[in-house]
Amino acid sequence: MNKKLLWIIIYVCCAVTGWSQGLHFSQISSAPLFLNPSNTGLLPYDNYRVGAHYRNQWNTVPVNYTTMAAFGDLQLLKNENETSWFGLGGAFYSDRAGDGILSLSQIQLSLAYHIKTSYTSMLSIGFGGSYKQRTLDFSKLSYDVQWNGFSFDRSSPNHEPFKYESTRFWDLSAGLNYALFPNDFFYAKFGAGLLHVNRASETFYNNDNKLGFRPVASVEIIGKATEYLIVSPVLYASFQKKASDVVIGSMFSYNASVHSRYPSIFSIGVYYRWNDAVISALGYEFNKVKLLFSYDITTSGMKAANNMNGAMEFSIIYQGLYPKNNANNRGGFNCPRF
Repeated sequence: MNKKLLWIIIYVCCAVTGWSQGLHFSQISSAPLFLNPSNTGLLPYDNYRVGAHYRNQWNTVPVNYTTMAAFGDLQLLKNENETSWFGLGGAFYSDRAGDGILSLSQIQLSLAYHIKTSYTSMLSIGFGGSYKQRTLDFSKLSYDVQWNGFSFDRSSPNHEPFKYESTRFWDLSAGLNYALFPNDFFYAKFGAGLLHVNRASETFYNNDNKLGFRPVASVEIIGKATEYLIVSPVLYASFQKKASDVVIGSMFSYNASVHSRYPSIFSIGVYYRWNDAVISALGYEFNKVKLLFSYDITTSGMKAANNMNGAMEFSIIYQGLYPKNNANNRGGFNCPRF
């Protein structure tokens, strides 16, 4: 057994005992359906959105992570006064560790209901269900017996009893959002959710390894400071067993063409993940297409191994209106706009 196999076995042992990394993104607001199912269809001025996400973490160490996601959600069954509606959404996530040795694929569906509780507030409740598959592919490893004197020949027999492992399970989630929008200059959303509601069993060996409850909480604020400047602070916290993920920070957006029908918006931001990393972000938005890049600078003890190269993320999101709607007759609730 070579050293690489030993490392991966240690990693798998951590995974099946609940120490492995769950899916997470530094760009909190760019992954709304993963953050909380009650975000499904919660769009102040649009009817639908689609997005894609890519994250590469710890690419300077042997067991790095690559995460990809795509999602879409829309509004439907809106009442005549546009004070309540349903949101329907779907998403796909793929997470691979190392050379794809340990991977997680997830298909998610979510449903939410939104209702205005007053002229300046809204309550949302959502539920999500996902089908997950975690796999372990030993065929991508090299073994000592495959050394031919010049290189490792993976086509030759490795004389190992294992080749491929797979486990599948259903995972449920639920969440709430309460939004306040007293005027066109301020919007605040308070969210709370619970992932792994059913505590599904995740195991390759038929043992009783249940996922721990993962409560999440978030506060997202959009404040219009001037005609050109909007400040968007975020606080996010998630906990599972002995692990935690706490992020705080803000985006600062500047509209370079305030009076244009299609404003050109530039954004910069900085966040801090508690005891882990400083996150820098840079974005651009034009004609309802939003591009965002972020980079994690590791500040924890892991920086000695990854040279402070934490993770980089790219996301793209598009929001739009149904053909029968337009920006002039679209109803909805107040939200700071450029």
